[in-house]
Amino acid sequence: MKEQITYDIFDKIDIRVGTVISVKKNEKARKPSLVVVVDFGKEIGIKQSSAQITHYYNEENLKGKQVIGVCNFAEKNIAGVVSQVLILGSIDKDGKVILVHPSHTRDYWRALLGGFLSQKPIDKIIITHHHVDHIGFASELAQMTGVDCYTSAAEKEHGQFLFNLSARDFSDLLASHYTRYGLPEAEIVLGRNDSDRYRRFVPELPDFKEFSETNEIKGCNSQWQCRLDSGHSSGQISLMNAAESLFLPTDFLLPRISPNISADMRNSDKDVLGDYLNYLKEMSNLSPAIKIYPGHDWPFKNGNDRAQALINHHNQRLELLLSAAKLRPISTSDGIDILFNRRFESHELFFASGESRAHLTHLMHQGKLEKTTEIRNGYEVDIFIA
Repeated sequence: MKEQITYDIFDKIDIRVGTVISVKKNEKARKPSLVVVVDFGKEIGIKQSSAQITHYYNEENLKGKQVIGVCNFAEKNIAGVVSQVLILGSIDKDGKVILVHPSHTRDYWRALLGGFLSQKPIDKIIITHHHVDHIGFASELAQMTGVDCYTSAAEKEHGQFLFNLSARDFSDLLASHYTRYGLPEAEIVLGRNDSDRYRRFVPELPDFKEFSETNEIKGCNSQWQCRLDSGHSSGQISLMNAAESLFLPTDFLLPRISPNISADMRNSDKDVLGDYLNYLKEMSNLSPAIKIYPGHDWPFKNGNDRAQALINHHNQRLELLLSAAKLRPISTSDGIDILFNRRFESHELFFASGESRAHLTHLMHQGKLEKTTEIRNGYEVDIFIA
């Protein structure tokens, strides 16, 4: 095993998905190689790579395929070919390169649409919320099926807001939040370097049609009732089938982990945790017999008990912050230390700082804390006082 690296180092690597548009042999290379030309889209453009992948790949089976490449390495001259990207692959048991590519999801859907789902016509695609792990493949799936995508007005607006931010605008926005949160300079720099968090995983947004709580979905000889909730996201869609005792809460109710409840990047003073706690109070009255199919992990029952456990979890965290604020004024950055007792790299810092601010904001809305500002390390920082 090679030397261990931190997430911060990994996060500097610009990994993109592209489509192979041409393939030819690199005749001058000492070892058999292919010159692969890949279209990575508007921002990166068309790049080429000299790759030793001839055991399994050639012009016939590689052209038109999607590959994954590292796009921010320095160019390298390989046997007369300027290699501009590194196409990612892994070594099999025979020492041959197998390309890492994203087409498995596409292949799985094609297999489903041509097999199990072929006699079950798809009427619509419901995008429950705008997070990348729930929307990233939606546009292509809509093209494959020829049906419309639906989401709530709030999720549509939030997704479009993030998608339309330029890399510079996103990094500036994140850095401005980190500054107001009182994060140290090194962590503010992490925010500035995190320039395309959303567009990296959502190459295209579908054309949305809007869904509301008045919508019902007919299918499987029964009806699903739509509900919209705020907390983990802006207006997430959940679906309840009362006749079959089935509930699809997506990411709001999970059997193992606590859903991330982060301050809204557009308005840190919005009480998203208050919204989520109200949701959990309602869920604590669920029938224990209802079978729940969440967005992550496994199906479970006794959702009422899980909702109460999550309420207790957040109340404990609120008490930790309130107790600390009674001793001294605290910032969002202080809240990270209080809640997690450690600091984080870029990806986790985004969630940890958002969680800290959401809890402090909820205490402010309860009237238990007041928000003011003070200058720390040369920046104006939001401070909470008991």
